[in-house]
Amino acid sequence: MITKAIRYLEERNKEDYQYILSRRKDKIEEDNLSDIHIQYLYARSFFPHIKMNPSCETAFNYFKNQSEKYWAKRNIYLQGMIALTLQRYGNNNIPPLIVKSLKKDH
Repeated sequence: MITKAIRYLEERNKEDYQYILSRRKDKIEEDNLSDIHIQYLYARSFFPHIKMNPSCETAFNYFKNQSEKYWAKRNIYLQGMIALTLQRYGNNNIPPLIVKSLKKDH
């Protein structure tokens, strides 16, 4: 059941990415990261043992890269989710910056 849920989320995430490519291609480098994308990345990080559908990897990487680039524009709750997510995916650069920012600002 969890695998089916992950597959569903992957497909919705891919649809969002394809929408951006088809309707906002000129703004692909801008902030296209929504709260839902952050929550998807966070939820997906709990299941690294479930192999990602290869057709969804580009979309996944796009939104993961967006979270690395635009984390500071998010509220502290979402920043925390981004820090945990990126740490789980092996990013050792951005999470300490987020934690430092959270400690400084709050």
